[in-house]
Amino acid sequence: MRTLLYNIADTYKKSQNQEVFEIEGEKYIFYPSTGTLVYPIPLCAPLSNMLVQAFKEGLRFPQIGTDESGKGDVFGPLVVAGAYVDKDDVPKLIEMGIKDSKRLGDDVIEEQIEYIKKSFLYDVVLIKPKKYNELYAKMKNVNRILAWAHARVIENILNKKEAHLVIIDMFANPDFIKSYMFSKGRTMDFIIESQGERYLSSALASIIARFYYIEHLKKMEKEYSMSFPKGAGSNVNKAILEFIKKYGKDKLPYVAKMHFKNIKAHMSGQHSL
Repeated sequence: MRTLLYNIADTYKKSQNQEVFEIEGEKYIFYPSTGTLVYPIPLCAPLSNMLVQAFKEGLRFPQIGTDESGKGDVFGPLVVAGAYVDKDDVPKLIEMGIKDSKRLGDDVIEEQIEYIKKSFLYDVVLIKPKKYNELYAKMKNVNRILAWAHARVIENILNKKEAHLVIIDMFANPDFIKSYMFSKGRTMDFIIESQGERYLSSALASIIARFYYIEHLKKMEKEYSMSFPKGAGSNVNKAILEFIKKYGKDKLPYVAKMHFKNIKAHMSGQHSL
């Protein structure tokens, strides 16, 4: 990306902490220390066209990308999504400024989802907290649940359309992940890498997964008349206490992943009410 910017920038300025590329009056700021790029949406035409060509030439299509949401959140479901992307979809994704959901606000994700629903083939496995806790008690490991769910969305999409490549944001050893594939999934070629969301299909899947996670969290908040914060920080501990006061410990498995340390501390009485 940096090389593409440098080749087409009208002006270029470099300081100790950042590099600024100006193209058609818009600034693209690159932070070398983190590899982060801050850019406007929509992208300028020259950069958009070059990115389209780079993505089309660099990977095989059609492809399926997968990602998950809710793995690190005490409250709410675990969601795995798979997205089908063909070569003709690349310009649409570039124009949308598609990127990993962790770099997008919830409001942006909700704005994009209606277009995504109408424009792309995808599949979702949403595991509600109660079912998640049952699976965890049986499988004893979240990566086993994830591997099964990734395999399921891949197989569901392959039952509808053929693909040449599967891209997975790596959450465990690649051989372990592939061992869970169903019949059609076992015939695929894979890219399984950390930060797999840099690939368009996986970035699209990350947005879809996050949307369905957020949507279910809102349903929970409406049902229980309280807020369920994301993550596993101190604000989550406060919400656990509030929930126990209102509904008791027996109801926690319906809203929370019970193997988290936050939950175990409350269940053992280490956090006072």
